[in-house]
Amino acid sequence: MSNHLFLADDNQQFRRYVRKTAERSGWTVTECGDGYELLTALDQFSSRGIVILDIVMPGMEGVETLQNIAGIDREIPLYLISGRHPTYLELAKLFGDAHSLNIIETLSKPISAQRLRGIFSTWKNH
Repeated sequence: MSNHLFLADDNQQFRRYVRKTAERSGWTVTECGDGYELLTALDQFSSRGIVILDIVMPGMEGVETLQNIAGIDREIPLYLISGRHPTYLELAKLFGDAHSLNIIETLSKPISAQRLRGIFSTWKNH
């Protein structure tokens, strides 16, 4: 696994915040504004890393994106995030588990830089 983060979130400010934190931790980041962009990015890169996926996005939302990821790579580590009610994350996790996806954790926004650095440290050079 490479130190590559695939970040799918419709909030550009949040993506910039996560990207800067990841890059300072030695990661390469591919930013995606929705699920369609994430699936395209996963298809284009032969190296895998980790995915941080917002569950509530316009276009292809998180659960539909998870369904498509299940057909691409069930082993890629997934972190599900949302700034909405925790029920969204719980339902998405149940869906991911039912499709044997590698969901590592669900995270509620806002996420501290310290927490993000912990995630990146866990997976660095993994």
